[in-house]
Amino acid sequence: LIAHNRQYWAVVAFHLFFCALFRGGLVEKPGPDDRFFLPWKLLGTLTGLHTFFLIFYTNHCFKRYYELYGLTRSIVTGLLEMTQELRIRLPNPERRAIITGARRSALRFCFINVYLFFFWISGHKTTDAELDELVNHGLVSRVERDWLKNYEGQKHSVVLDWTLEIARVAVGSNQARPLFNIICDLRTHQTYIEDMLSMPVPFQYFHLMNLMMCLSFVGWAYGMAMYDSWIATFIFMASTVIFLGMRELSGCLSDPFGEDAVDFPISVWLLDTWRECDLFLEVECPEIWYDPRNFEDAPLLWQKRAAH
Repeated sequence: LIAHNRQYWAVVAFHLFFCALFRGGLVEKPGPDDRFFLPWKLLGTLTGLHTFFLIFYTNHCFKRYYELYGLTRSIVTGLLEMTQELRIRLPNPERRAIITGARRSALRFCFINVYLFFFWISGHKTTDAELDELVNHGLVSRVERDWLKNYEGQKHSVVLDWTLEIARVAVGSNQARPLFNIICDLRTHQTYIEDMLSMPVPFQYFHLMNLMMCLSFVGWAYGMAMYDSWIATFIFMASTVIFLGMRELSGCLSDPFGEDAVDFPISVWLLDTWRECDLFLEVECPEIWYDPRNFEDAPLLWQKRAAH
């Protein structure tokens, strides 16, 4: 992060310039009575203010990062909850073909919603090429792709409405209430994430903090150049790296949806969750039965009926 930061190399060059002047004997070092002498006490107030502003900004970004992490994991976990509810609410063996298709479509639409949502908040647009890619992976049919291409609103939101419609038709409005609650939670978490990303740290605060940091760096560069020891240069460069590194890291944490090192591995989470949901939705559980003779001591005895 710091190696490509122009501000860092600018203040380092500024410091080395004064080191060459003072330590090379080209310019006489200012004494305590000179007009251009810079006492460290004068830098204390400015350094303290910019440190306070930076700590407050960093704390806000860390708090925001963990809140976004909780919301993101809740969305991913909602896919597993949806899979469990689909198994419970759609178990009718007499309509196996219809029920199996409804299960798969409802889960598929939920997954498409989550995928398109994270793709959208990462700064990408859902283009025709992206929809074609979903068709190639079997997540979207050609009819659904053509419909989404012509839809001008948020595509991830309308896909979630398709899940609601499938649940209502398959099991009815009353029986589908738990499914509705999960879908509403998904929409609520996505709305919270959108609101948090659209409300960053105020622009004026961030640039006032940067102004104070720049003034402090310039003061450090000038003041530490008056020392003959090269240890002062090392301390200046290390301090600058630490403060700039905290600022850059905080900026990355404030928006963890992208390709930075600290961003959430959304693709890994979704891939693992999809595999788990697909297996759990399709696998058949062993037959179970209750033994009335031991009901009081052991309420549930899991047995394979074929063994008896």
